[in-house]
Amino acid sequence: MTQKIVIFGKGGIGKSTITSNLAAAYAQSGKRVLLVGCDPKHDTTVSLTEGKPIRPVVDLPGFMDMKARRAEVVKRGRLGVDCVESGGPEPGIGCAGRGISRTVEILEQCGLLADGVYDVILFDVLGDVVCGGFAAPLRKGLADKVCVIASEELMALYACNNIARAIVNYASNDIGLCGIVANLKDPGSKRDSVERFAALIGTKVLEFLPRDIAVRRAEFERRTAVEMFPKAEFSKRMKVLADTLLDLDIKKVRVPDPLGDEEFHELSRIGFEGGRRPKARPAAPKIEGPVSVLVEKARREVEALRGEDVDNRLEKALEAWSRATGKSGGWVDGPHALQWGEASQWRTMFCDRETGRNYDQHVQLDAPMVGITHEDLECHYATPFFNDGYMTYFNFKWIQRGRREEEVFASGCIGFTTDIREMDVVRGGGEKLKEALDLALERSEGKSAILVTSTCVPTVIGDDSVGIIEDYRHKTELPILFSSPASGQELNLLEYFFKRVRETPAFKAARPEDRAVNLIGFPPGPGRRELVELLGYAGIRVNLCLLPRFNVEEVKRFGGASLHVFYPDPHYKGTFQKLFGDMELKSLSPVAPYGMANTQRWLAEVTAGLGIKDAARDAWDMKSVRVAAAWKTAMERVRGKRLGFVADAEHVRALADPCGMAGIPLVTMVKEMGFGVDYLVYHEGKEPSLDVKGGRHGVRWFSTPSELGKLLREGEFDAVYSEFFFDERLTSAGKAQFSLLDVEMGLEGAVRSLERFVDICRWPFYKRCLPAAGVSVAAAPPRSGQESGRPEARP
Repeated sequence: MTQKIVIFGKGGIGKSTITSNLAAAYAQSGKRVLLVGCDPKHDTTVSLTEGKPIRPVVDLPGFMDMKARRAEVVKRGRLGVDCVESGGPEPGIGCAGRGISRTVEILEQCGLLADGVYDVILFDVLGDVVCGGFAAPLRKGLADKVCVIASEELMALYACNNIARAIVNYASNDIGLCGIVANLKDPGSKRDSVERFAALIGTKVLEFLPRDIAVRRAEFERRTAVEMFPKAEFSKRMKVLADTLLDLDIKKVRVPDPLGDEEFHELSRIGFEGGRRPKARPAAPKIEGPVSVLVEKARREVEALRGEDVDNRLEKALEAWSRATGKSGGWVDGPHALQWGEASQWRTMFCDRETGRNYDQHVQLDAPMVGITHEDLECHYATPFFNDGYMTYFNFKWIQRGRREEEVFASGCIGFTTDIREMDVVRGGGEKLKEALDLALERSEGKSAILVTSTCVPTVIGDDSVGIIEDYRHKTELPILFSSPASGQELNLLEYFFKRVRETPAFKAARPEDRAVNLIGFPPGPGRRELVELLGYAGIRVNLCLLPRFNVEEVKRFGGASLHVFYPDPHYKGTFQKLFGDMELKSLSPVAPYGMANTQRWLAEVTAGLGIKDAARDAWDMKSVRVAAAWKTAMERVRGKRLGFVADAEHVRALADPCGMAGIPLVTMVKEMGFGVDYLVYHEGKEPSLDVKGGRHGVRWFSTPSELGKLLREGEFDAVYSEFFFDERLTSAGKAQFSLLDVEMGLEGAVRSLERFVDICRWPFYKRCLPAAGVSVAAAPPRSGQESGRPEARP
């Protein structure tokens, strides 16, 4: 059986010397030994290779794609010891930890760590365990025994204590701390403090190694002391230590109990004498009053809600139930839909985090730039571009139907990626960033700026992107901008360009005109064009449509409007504040114009804001007469149709909020159209009390996948809301699917939305061809695809 021993310790404490001498001692006793140096200096094995450094694994051609061969990785040293050196980057750049981690993976792939290939495998690991890469030998199935090299010096013991913490973190891998090897610096030093420290953290001193001139003489000869001076005191102790490590029963080795930093320094002042502090126990949670009383109070509150509108009653019932049980019934910002295995995945129909994470994609900066993304391709494809008209995984509301080709503009931007790879992680990605900047300078004619965006990997490996960019700023008159969200240095490009535009003479010269408005944040498409036409009937000129498109030239006429109308999407709140927070603007943000009633209300508020309230009536009469017949005809087709929403408490509140669904009053809109609405609401524990019988709208409760599956199969609703592009949970239950993609602004948009909903509800394919019997919701998670099988309604 192979014994795998990992040697840790503070830098310069003597780890490599001790590990190489252990390898020699084992080899002299006839054992097959593999010595693995996990240090970028790659000097662990030089005393066994005639002082000639061997080629590190990170320098092998097959390192990056895991195709290094066994013969390339291993170098046979003296005494038959097989030697491996991980290697690493030049000092100060790259990530040595990743080099070590990758080396261990290659050793596993080559079969070198398999049981029985060697009798003993020794890992010599760099200094303190400063990251997970340096702890790679502690992974499951690798390390059997761990020992730490220390001395009587304080910082060596402090490093030992930190290493003990790393061992605790990997204790589930069946490893423990065998003990401390005290490599003494001062022959006259007392050993008691080292022994007391070892006892305090739950281990022992395996051996005290004396300071011996034989070690230094052997090192100058690039040999091991046990070979050159077998009778030296150091060599004798090394052989005893080698036997001790092999004889230790790993089942009896304890997981250490390291000291806290403050505790360590306090005890070190008294030579680690005395006991440890008692560990504080967490206080029991305080419960205010009997639970039964709280539940009864909630029941009375629910009873008082009878007779109100179903949406208000449902929302208040959930609040009362939440107070009584202490359960939220949902989450604050939603689970990540791509984290399969998330506990709530089976019931999640909303993609909050994906929407928030990708929302900036639809904000289109129309400024000619050269963009450089300092990133790895995995990161690049983890955030695909969802605004190009091709496949998407989610029903993002900003991907508008009917959008004209000319609205998908070309800004004259060009972009590069540095494509950070495994070798760049180890050696640093600075050179690739320089190459990209050189190329950007060559292509920069006619551009307004160069933008460098750094992602997580360059930040983690410590690339000096800021320093490199600063050097290149002296090579061009163009501004070179830097943004690094991963390091807290995110640059808001809209804010940057808007501040620059505000300083231009054209911006400052613009004067507000009567009956001129700016529409800010309104999504492009037919709906917005028709709103502009509606305002025109009221004698109102739209001066500028700003956001999601941001054209630096068009923005110069921002000041030509006397009223600024903001789109009420909560996702825009931060952007609006950054751009306009310091400006004195006459503005309003009415409920978004979705549906007939909300469009009429929106028009009335805009005209009132301009002091021409009466103009709304004439504009409405002229415009609404054009759609009245189509609206009436479509509503006749709605009769008996129902729509469903699967939600938790948080999303019930969002649905009830006119601006909660990305600014779209969806529930209000579908009720105005004449659809019945069914809520399928998730709860934990006792079902909330709510009687909604006899109304047009209903509420059903569920707490398990099977309950939800049954409700979906047996529900009278024809379609269910989901923000997944293709939700197999719904189609397998025979239900069609709808989302915010299916709604449009304005009067004509209301008619198109209504016709689209009717067509979705009448779509018979899933009900006819995919019977729902026996289908489990848990077995049918949402999937992505390009074809939803759903017809496109035509206006």
